[in-house]
Amino acid sequence: MNQRIERQVRAHFRVPEAVTVTVGALKPSEFSGYDTLPITIDDGNQKNTIDFLLSKDGKKLVRLANIISVLRPMPGLWPRTPRHDASRPS
Repeated sequence: MNQRIERQVRAHFRVPEAVTVTVGALKPSEFSGYDTLPITIDDGNQKNTIDFLLSKDGKKLVRLANIISVLRPMPGLWPRTPRHDASRPS
């Protein structure tokens, strides 16, 4: 299964053969029906490990991106919606 996953990662992210792709050991995830699967990409100068989710049946490989990890919105991040103020004319 690791070779199949490596081929899929190489094809999807266009990783050249000169770059090493290492599929790590499965560990439990916070999502039911999925395990966390770390995949390390190493080009000799830089090494990066990305956590993927692998379905329990081995048929789905998912990469989630944690874009916002704050509990409250950051100022300026979302466009403001104008508030209606009855005391002001439109």
